[in-house]
Amino acid sequence: RETIGKQSVEQIRSIMKVKGTSIAIAENGQYRIANSSGTLSTLPKDYFEIPEQLQSNLSSAKQIKQHELGSLSVLNNYTEQVFCGIPINSGLDQLEAILFTGEKLSESVYNNDDFELINLLSNLIGSAFERARLYEEMTDKERIKRELEIAREIQINSLPLYEPNYDGLEICASLDAAHEVGGDYYDYLELSPSKLGVIVGDVV
Repeated sequence: RETIGKQSVEQIRSIMKVKGTSIAIAENGQYRIANSSGTLSTLPKDYFEIPEQLQSNLSSAKQIKQHELGSLSVLNNYTEQVFCGIPINSGLDQLEAILFTGEKLSESVYNNDDFELINLLSNLIGSAFERARLYEEMTDKERIKRELEIAREIQINSLPLYEPNYDGLEICASLDAAHEVGGDYYDYLELSPSKLGVIVGDVV
């Protein structure tokens, strides 16, 4: 997401023809200014929270109203530089980030076309975040699968390679885990030519 954020602020600044852009990314229930450019590059990269009343509206809102921007602590000294705040939601309808934009280069006010364009761009960022999340999940699943395969190989290699040969005994053993790895273990202790010990273990 950091990479997506960095690319996005530069591209949106150019497309929107604004003096500055910044993006705050959600992290463990808080938000942090991750990337900024232009006049908004001085925004502090501190963690901040969104007031509960504002938070409840952001999943459906297309933009944060000008008077609401002042309720964000990170913008305490920058409300005159930030002209627009756009929530970025993922496919799970979760607030992933907030995009801030500064004054237009023309110094004219934002019009409906500007808001439509920035909302379109924020939707594209949200889609990029969602694809990145799905890719990370897929990568994690592949990593876990491989780790379980390695654990299974270790478990199998820890078992006896052959069954001991004792007169009058027919010995056979096998281990079939319900999943990739089980908690069962067995081994033999050949105590003497006439005595055989058997170890059986189960991890609870």
